Amino acid sequence: MLSYRSRHHQNLFHIHIGSTRALTIVILTWEYPPRIVGDIARQVNRLALGLLERDVEVDVVTFHETLSGVEKLDGLRIHRVSNPVGYHVNILTWSLSLSTEFERVVSNLIYEEGGIALLDVHEWPCVPAASSLKKAFGLPFVYTVYSLEDHRSSNPSSPLSTSIKSIEWLGGYESQAIVARSDRVARDMEKIHAIPHGKIYVIRAETQTWLGETVELYGRMVSRR
Repeated sequence: MLSYRSRHHQNLFHIHIGSTRALTIVILTWEYPPRIVGDIARQVNRLALGLLERDVEVDVVTFHETLSGVEKLDGLRIHRVSNPVGYHVNILTWSLSLSTEFERVVSNLIYEEGGIALLDVHEWPCVPAASSLKKAFGLPFVYTVYSLEDHRSSNPSSPLSTSIKSIEWLGGYESQAIVARSDRVARDMEKIHAIPHGKIYVIRAETQTWLGETVELYGRMVSRR
């Protein structure tokens, strides 16, 4: 079995940029409460609230069919956007058109406030926006992966699945690091997408140390800028 990188530290710490400003993270996710499609929404919510407890400033950018604007909740800012295109032939066109709104929100945050250290991008629908923001602003991102198209699709060689897999590869290639939520995802990111072994970190959200491992990984990625 491959041994992927995993960090376990009992002493959690605060990360600061320079000496005055806390680390600021923007999370991109296509589902977030109250819009719950699967487990991603709940895990991202736990992550965002846990980061706040560790003095990490967090903005969540997400999709919602009817809600829009900014919600402030317990120190967390949630930016909800709708898709500018109403009808889609498949999830690929949906995600690509939604990316324009994600890019707009994050760009506005950068121009109005600055100080964003890192994006944490949850699953492939958010990768196109993250890749564009990286190229436009030099903004690095962590790519968090819960499953792969080969795991989900009954026909992973179909044109649609092949297109999705190319976006998965793009996320692996453009990101600073990959957070795999399971050993299977970690192995297959390396096997299917030829991602370097050392770029993949297994962080399981069900463990007691997952939040500390995530904060440490953020710090490592920011220090490389």
